[in-house]
Amino acid sequence: MSLMSIIKDVEYAFPILNGKIHTDCTDDEYLKMAEKIKQINRCESVKGLVLEAGIMPYARQKLAPAFWSKFIATTSAEDGFRQFKTAVDNLYSTSLDFLPMLKRLEYLSPNDTSENVLAEFKLIVRATLLSQLPLAHDIIIEQFYKIALNVFCNTDPSN
Repeated sequence: MSLMSIIKDVEYAFPILNGKIHTDCTDDEYLKMAEKIKQINRCESVKGLVLEAGIMPYARQKLAPAFWSKFIATTSAEDGFRQFKTAVDNLYSTSLDFLPMLKRLEYLSPNDTSENVLAEFKLIVRATLLSQLPLAHDIIIEQFYKIALNVFCNTDPSN
């Protein structure tokens, strides 16, 4: 059980370390690899590596730019609302792709001291989106709330 073989196993189980979300690693393969990691007491190291060297850069380089690219300058509140909805829907579907990976990370965490991996992921996504907020974000938010509140109050959107 060499260090290099463990690193290869971790990269195979968590392809996010190479910029990919989906893995070919089966659950049985993962369980064997996870046991090796537990034996050498490196669960927190692997968890930190996947979150900080895998998920964070992916969020910065792909998730946030894809989210904010959905917003194109428009004066129409309806178009702004539609852009916002599309961006959130796409972010949600992309985030769902991370669930199997997050479940595997949770398996590595000891039950008594386990931090919620899903909560950490959500925090990473929120912080990354906020850090890349476009300059005209107030227009986007205003258009979204204008339509949402008009629908809620059942009023004419031209008001």
